[in-house]
Amino acid sequence: MSKRTKDVSYRTGKVEVLLRPTFSEPGVFCVLVRDGYSQIMTFRGDYKGAVDHARILFSIIDTALRAERAKP
Repeated sequence: MSKRTKDVSYRTGKVEVLLRPTFSEPGVFCVLVRDGYSQIMTFRGDYKGAVDHARILFSIIDTALRAERAKP
């Protein structure tokens, strides 16, 4: 029996951080960071680690984008 996992996706502007299962390796997930067109990076790990990684990455990206927008 497979364990159901929740989809995770964060978006700010054009940047999206999302969590996807790898179908070739059950129990392994990828965190994708995309800027609208290209994939910037991928993290592979178990579900909990991937969710934590996605949250941290999104927080860093969101903070950087907010600082950039706040510049005069």
